[in-house]
Amino acid sequence: MRWILGVQEHLLGFIERTRHVKTKDLAASEKELVKNSTSSSLRSSGITTVPRAGPGGSVYITGMLMGLVPVSALMGLLGSALWATGGWDRGAQLLILCAGAGAIGALVSAISRMGKPEKGKFNVDFELGRPLIRRLGLYRPFLGAIFGVALYFVLASGVAKVVVPTMSSSTTTGWPPSSPASASGSPPS
Repeated sequence: MRWILGVQEHLLGFIERTRHVKTKDLAASEKELVKNSTSSSLRSSGITTVPRAGPGGSVYITGMLMGLVPVSALMGLLGSALWATGGWDRGAQLLILCAGAGAIGALVSAISRMGKPEKGKFNVDFELGRPLIRRLGLYRPFLGAIFGVALYFVLASGVAKVVVPTMSSSTTTGWPPSSPASASGSPPS
C-alpha cells in the first residue's frame, strides 16, 4: 500500500512539474519518467516496494502475545492439578517446561525471522486484514507448545537416545566436560 502511494506521489509530482511544458517536450519528459521510475529510483527517494514487518508484523506479534496468555494459563492449571493430585514429579515438571519452551520458542522464532522480506523469510501480507493476522498469530504459541510436548514424549519414550552428562562424570571444576564453564575453569555455583 505504501508503495502504491509512493508511485502515486511520484506521478502527481511529474504532472505538476510538466503542466506548463509544450506538447513536443512532454513526450520526451514522459519517456524519461518511465526510464527513471524503476524500483531503485523509488527506493532512493525513500519509497520501498514492500515494508519490512510493517503493521502486519506488529498485529501478528500482538496475536502471538495474546496466544501466550492462554497457553501460560493452561500450563499453570495443569501444573496446579498435577501438584494437587500428587502427580507433580520430575516428568510432569519437564512436560510443563517443554510446553512452555515450545511456546516461547515459536514466539522468538517468528520475531527473529521478521525483517527484510526475502524468500524463505517471514512475510506478513497486511491486506489479509487485522483480525485474520491476529488470529494466525494467536495459534503460533499453541503450535509451539504442541511441538514442545511432542519433543518431550519423543525424548521420554527413548526413541531418541540423548545422554546428558551428570555431575559425577564432570571434571575437577564440577561442570560437565563439554560445557563452556568447564573450559573456563570456573567453579559451579
